[in-house]
Amino acid sequence: MKILPKLFIGSSSEGLSIAQELKRLLKQYADIKIWPDIFQLGDSIIVSLIREVNLCDYAILVATPDDLKGIRGKQEKTPRDNVIFEAGLFIGRLGTGRTFVLCDLKSETKLPTDLAGVTVATFAIPKKSEVLAEKLKPAVEKISSAIKKGGIDTEIDFLRSYLTFIHPKTRISDSYADILSRRLDSLRTEVKKLEDSQNWGKLLEVKSRLREYFEFSGRLEEGIEFGKAFLKAHMGMGQPIETYWSSMKDIGYMYILKSEHKLGRDEINKTISSILDPLMKIECREKAKLLFYCYRYLAISYQRDKGIRHGLKRAKEYLDLAEKQLSAFDADSHSYKELLARLLRNKGNIELEEKRYKHSLKLLHQSLELFEELADKEHSGYSHLAIAKALVTQKKWKRGEVEDHPIALR
Repeated sequence: MKILPKLFIGSSSEGLSIAQELKRLLKQYADIKIWPDIFQLGDSIIVSLIREVNLCDYAILVATPDDLKGIRGKQEKTPRDNVIFEAGLFIGRLGTGRTFVLCDLKSETKLPTDLAGVTVATFAIPKKSEVLAEKLKPAVEKISSAIKKGGIDTEIDFLRSYLTFIHPKTRISDSYADILSRRLDSLRTEVKKLEDSQNWGKLLEVKSRLREYFEFSGRLEEGIEFGKAFLKAHMGMGQPIETYWSSMKDIGYMYILKSEHKLGRDEINKTISSILDPLMKIECREKAKLLFYCYRYLAISYQRDKGIRHGLKRAKEYLDLAEKQLSAFDADSHSYKELLARLLRNKGNIELEEKRYKHSLKLLHQSLELFEELADKEHSGYSHLAIAKALVTQKKWKRGEVEDHPIALR
C-alpha cells in the first residue's frame, strides 16, 4: 500500500468551503487534514498548529480576500491574519517549495512581501451558476504536480535532522552522544513524523544510526520511547525476528537499565513466549541466540533488583538457561565464543556479589581472553573494568600487589 504524503489545508471560516473542495480534489495525492480537523480537546490553537506543522509534508493556505485594510494610505483587500500567520509557520518548517498559497485571481489580494518566493496558485471565485471544482482545476494541477514530483524523502530523512546537529558552538572534543543530546527534540519530531506516516524503512534507518546511544548516554526514558517506535517499524515491515530483538533489547532491556525491572521482565517474558510458540518457524541458531539474550537480560534484572528475594539465585538459574542455548553453535565458531564471553562475565559478576573473589576473577579472566581473541575492544574494556572492580572489592588493590594481576592495568 502506497503511503501518501501528509497535507494541511488552512483557511479562514469564509474560505472553508474552498478548503473542503481542495481536500476532495487532492485526496488521491495526499493524506489531507483541513484546519477544523486538527484541534484536540484541551489543546490551544497554537499547540494544535505546531503539532500539525511537525507532522505535515505540504501545506496549502487559502488566502481569500476577507479583510479590507489601510496600507500606506491605500485600502487593500487582504487575507485573514490567522491565514498569514499559518503561512509563515509552515514556511518556517517546510520551506517555500512545499508551502502553497491559494489566491483569488480577480480580487487582487494583497500578500505580505515576506511571502515572496512561496508558490502561489490562483483561481477565480465562482459565481452562483459556476462550479467551484472547475475554477480550482488549474490550481489543483499546479499543486498536485509539485506533490507528485516528491522530494520529501530527502526532507524528512533522518539525515536532514542529522546534518543540522553541528551547532556553531560544537567543540572538536564533543562526543557523538553530546551532539545527539542537544538535538534530541528534533530527533523526536522526525521519529514521530515517520511513525505517523508509517515510513518504516526510514524509521529503521534512524535506528541504525542511533545504535546504542540511549544505553550509553543514560537517556533510558527516551530510549524506551524510541524503542516502541522501532518495534512498530519492524512489525510494519513484517520482520518477526527483528521484532523480537527490538522488544527484548530496545524496550525490555532499557526498562531493566532504568531499574523498572518488572516492566522489563514482562516485556522479555512476552518475547520468550512468542519465540517458543510452536507455530513460529525460526532457524535453530537464530532462535538459540534470541533466547540466550532474553535469559541473560532476565538474569541481569534479577541480579540488580534489590527489591526481590533470592535475586542472585534466580539470576544464576537464568544464566544456566542461557548457557544451554550455546549447544546450538559449534564450539569453534565466532558466535559461540562471543556468547560464552558475555556469559562468563555475567557469571563472574554474580560470583563477585557472593564474595567468591577467586572464582569471580577466574571467570572474568576467561571472558577477557575470549574477547581479546575475537578482537572485541569494546567488551575487552568492560572485562578489564570488571576485573578491576573485583580486585578493588577484594581489597587487593594496593601498591606492590598489582603485579599479581597485571591484566587489570591494561
